[in-house]
Amino acid sequence: MKKKIISILLIVAFMLMLLPKMSLATNFNNSFYSFYIPNKYKAGYENVTSTSSFKSYYAYEGSDYTSISFGMYKSGYLTPYTQTDVNNRINSIKKTYNDDKYFTLTSVTGKLIELNGVKGYKVTYYTKYNSSGTVYGHEEYELRSDNYYETLSISTGKSFIGSSEYNKIINSFKIKDTVTKSRGIPYTDVASNAWYYNAVKYVYNNKIVSGYNAYTYGPEDKLTRGMIVTILYRMEGSPNNNGQSKFSDVKSTEYYAKAVKWATDKGIVHGYGGTNKFGPNDNIIRQDLAGILRNYAKYKGKNVNVTSDLTKFKDYKKVDSYAKTSVQWAVGKGVITGNSDGTLNPKGNASRAEAAAMIQKYCNKVGR
Repeated sequence: MKKKIISILLIVAFMLMLLPKMSLATNFNNSFYSFYIPNKYKAGYENVTSTSSFKSYYAYEGSDYTSISFGMYKSGYLTPYTQTDVNNRINSIKKTYNDDKYFTLTSVTGKLIELNGVKGYKVTYYTKYNSSGTVYGHEEYELRSDNYYETLSISTGKSFIGSSEYNKIINSFKIKDTVTKSRGIPYTDVASNAWYYNAVKYVYNNKIVSGYNAYTYGPEDKLTRGMIVTILYRMEGSPNNNGQSKFSDVKSTEYYAKAVKWATDKGIVHGYGGTNKFGPNDNIIRQDLAGILRNYAKYKGKNVNVTSDLTKFKDYKKVDSYAKTSVQWAVGKGVITGNSDGTLNPKGNASRAEAAAMIQKYCNKVGR
């Protein structure tokens, strides 16, 4: 028994001796961002001001060297990155290594991404040190929120990119600059001076229209039939149903299935005549959007007999006869006010920005 106790004490003593050498981790946190960094990384250059923050870390493991840097810089309103930005960065990297005597660029790829709710792009490239043949991996993240652009860069001399430790560091990078606090809505693609800003803010605050994700609304994207029935369905409080409609092109698992079922049952929308198709992904033109809103108003018991003179619009003759009553109602109620050039553009595809504007006007002038 004594021997067993002595053995246990020796093991415990040995473990206590090892504790200072165990690899711990640090969860860094400042007013700009937070991230996880393993304890083996030593702090390098750091510069933090009221409008920017830059921190770097490095670690040696044998002959391998890994550096990681985090940065954030204030730059006013920033539009989201596009594929052109990705291509420009890739070309810049290629040009840099075309003239390099010591390193050869072996591969470079890039794509648009979203990291922890912030959109941007990632570029991954590998270089070979010519004299030794050692391959180095590099990964750059460029992200943009409303007031800042953020960077995360990793260079490593080992097979670190894609490892579990690497993924843990990347996925821990949290941006504290939230557009909701600074601008009232979370969408980085809706400028505060855009004509549709207040409308998007209205439908966001009232949980009527959602974005594609937490930071993207897609104001210029076309409105589809599936989208508009979903909007009205949410305005109605999302009444539950099984989503089983009569249309062969509406699967019950799609996001709009219950909305289509509800809207067709209530006579707010219809399928294509003579078919069993609804066309959920088809774009909606403006005069048809007016018709759907009028049908919804009728279902809600609102006055749909309001009319108006359309001749004040340059292109009033372009309104099809089947849509004339609906467009007259929409103009008369102020749901449609026309464009700045004096046109109605009745056959133009309605955008998500226009949908937000018409929904806001409907709620304010017709009532929910």
